[in-house]
Amino acid sequence: MHHNPLPYRSIQVGLSGDVVARYLDRWVLAIIDLTDQVSDIRQALRDCRDVKDMPPRESPYPLPEELAQAIRATITADPA
Repeated sequence: MHHNPLPYRSIQVGLSGDVVARYLDRWVLAIIDLTDQVSDIRQALRDCRDVKDMPPRESPYPLPEELAQAIRATITADPA
């Protein structure tokens, strides 16, 4: 919200070829327009109001332990 560094790192993965079609046709569950919500957050920041509960919830993608170790990820799947 305030353009401060996050306590974790993220990666961006590019897709090409047939994977793009599969991603769009099979893997995307929904696309949600957040324009109004972002506008509300922007206004709250301008008004110096608390915005910590305003953004949509995000969660790390769970990785199996073996894969997490191989790519040196710090967040893994729950062992459930």
